[in-house]
Amino acid sequence: MAMMTRARRSAATISRALRQSYWLENTPEKPTEASWARQLRLASGTAKEGTGHAKGDASEEKKGEKKEEQEEKDEKKVLLEHALKHAAEKGWSRDAVRAAANDLGLSPSVGGMLERGDVELIEYFLDKCNRQLVQDLNAMEEELKEMRIRDKIKTAVKIRLEMLQPYVNVWPQALAILAQPRNVPGAVSKMAKMVDDIWIVAGDTSEDYNWYTKRGLLAGLYSSTELYMLTDTSPHFEDTWKFLDRRIEDIMVAGKATAQLGGFAKSVANDYDSMLRKIFSRRDS
Repeated sequence: MAMMTRARRSAATISRALRQSYWLENTPEKPTEASWARQLRLASGTAKEGTGHAKGDASEEKKGEKKEEQEEKDEKKVLLEHALKHAAEKGWSRDAVRAAANDLGLSPSVGGMLERGDVELIEYFLDKCNRQLVQDLNAMEEELKEMRIRDKIKTAVKIRLEMLQPYVNVWPQALAILAQPRNVPGAVSKMAKMVDDIWIVAGDTSEDYNWYTKRGLLAGLYSSTELYMLTDTSPHFEDTWKFLDRRIEDIMVAGKATAQLGGFAKSVANDYDSMLRKIFSRRDS
C-alpha cells in the first residue's frame, strides 16, 4: 500500500511538472482566448471583420455572442481532433497540441485555448469514444437482441477497450492525469455515463438499489480490465479478453446475488492493486 501511495504521488508530481513545463512556458505576454480563436478562424478561412453584432440591439448582440461561443467550441474541437493524431507518439501533452497546431498552420501558442491543460485532450478522447460506443451498439441492435446479457456486456466493454489500442503505451500517463484530484469529478462522470449506456443496451430495467449496484460493478469490471490491458503482452490482447470473460462471470453472479458483492469487490480491489503495481514498476524500470 505504501509503495502504491508513493507511486501515485510520483505520477502526480511528474504530471504536474509536465503540465507546468508544457503549458506555462514561453508566454511572456499571454495571448487572449479571443486571439487564439481568431488564429483558428483565419486558418480555416472563416474569420470575418467586425463583431457581427447589431449595435443597440440586445437580442442580436446575444445571438452574436452565442455564435462566437459556438465557433470557439468548434475551433477547439478541430485543434483537439488533430492533437489526437499525435497523442500515441507524443503522449497527452502540449507536444501533441503543438504538432496539431503545426498541421493547421498555426502558432504553437494556440494551445492556450486549452485552459485546463493536458486533461482537456484526454476528456475529448473519452467523450469521443463514448459517443462512438453508443453509435456502434445502436448499429448492432438486431444482433444484440439475440445475445444473453453477459454477452451484451462483454461485447460493449470489448468494443470500448479496443478504442484504447492505438494509445495503450501512453494510456498510463492519461490515467495518472485523470487521477489528479481536480480531474477526478470529470473522469467519474464520463465513466458513469459509459456504464449506464452499456446497461441500457443490455436491457437493464432495475429501479431499486440494484441500479446503483450494477453500474458500480460494471465500472469496476471495466477499470480492472483496462488496467490488465496495459500490462498485456499477448498477441491481439488475447489474455485481456480471457480476463474480461472471468470478470463478466463475476459480475453476473454478483448481479444476481448481491450478498456476494463483498467478495467481488475484494476481487476487483486485488486486480487494481496487482495491475497498478505492474504499471508503475514498468514505468520506473
